[in-house]
Order: sequence, then structure tokens, then C-alpha cells
Amino acid sequence: MVKETIVEPTDALILIDIQKDFFEGGFFPVKGADEILKPLLSVMSLFPLIVATQDWHYIEQFTHQKEGVYETGHCIERTPGADLHPLLANQHLDLTIRRGPKKDGESFSVFEQSELATWLLRKRCRRIFVMGFTTEYGVKETVLDGLKRGFKVFVIEEGVKSRGSATEGAKALDEMKRAGAHLVSEEELVPEKGRVTVGE
Repeated sequence: MVKETIVEPTDALILIDIQKDFFEGGFFPVKGADEILKPLLSVMSLFPLIVATQDWHYIEQFTHQKEGVYETGHCIERTPGADLHPLLANQHLDLTIRRGPKKDGESFSVFEQSELATWLLRKRCRRIFVMGFTTEYGVKETVLDGLKRGFKVFVIEEGVKSRGSATEGAKALDEMKRAGAHLVSEEELVPEKGRVTVGE
């Protein structure tokens, strides 16, 4: 019997950098990126709060002296690759966070580069569920930072992908678990008893 994790009315789903450039055909694809789409569709309707983040780089960083010619770079503002995956186009997002280039001393944590913690607390949210890219960078550092800030953090295992090898991804998941994060499967997630979700 699959154990159940009840999604509560104040829980938030954090979708990290689910952008076109990280999928096949994008500038900086993550291996197996498409595999997170099915679980993503499966769980989105369960959550009362959904936050999406975008890796966001400014054109000035990548422009040669000749106007309109770009150096190598992913998720550059005003380019199609920076857009969220089309799957999210018709979904209600409660908050979208664009994170600029990482500066010296900064982490890849969404919390560090935004007012996410303040926003969540204003919504009375104390539990967050994380999906997205990549396991050993944006996902891991957001999860560890969320734990340090007092949130209860869940990682939906089918909904994350690593930039490197499977071994590196597994190592990052183990580090998150040892820090106090809960690793859950999409099949475990169920709505609070009596609460109707979209599509039911």
C-alpha cells in the first residue's frame, strides 16, 4: 500500500526553472527533462499555492558590440528560451520569480534572491513541495535554504532532474534528506479529505 502525504490548504508547490531552454531543443537542455511533465500535470491541481521561478539573464551580458548578436547563453530575457514551458502557459500561478545572474557569494537558492519567504509566511504557508531543475543546484540549494528558514520541505522525486550524472543527482537527494527534507512520490500526494481538486 502506497503511503499518503496529504496536501494541506496552505501548502505551496515551488516549480524551479521549468523553462524552454532546459528542454530538448533549448539552449541548455537537461537530460530527461520531459520526464517531469507527467508528474507535474498530476500534482499541480492538488496545490492551493503555486510558485514558478525563472532563471533570468540580461541581454547586456550576452550582447557583442554588434547589436542583436548574442554570445552563448541560456534563459536570456526576451528570448523564447527564457519562457516557462508551454505546459504552464494555461496554469494559474500565484507568484512568478525571475532570478538574475548569480553574484559572488550567492547561492542558487530561490529564497536568497527573492522575497519568497516573506510571501509564503504572509500566505500562512509552512510547508513547501519542490519540483524542477536541477537536483544538485537550484533544487538542492532552495530545499536546504527553506529548511534553514523553518519550512517543512518535500521533494517530489519524479519531478526533479540533475544536470550531471544519476549518481550526482542521488547524492544531492541524499544530502537534502539528511538535512531534514522529505522525499515523496507523486503517487503519495492526496488532497485533504473532503477538498475537491481541479479535474475531479
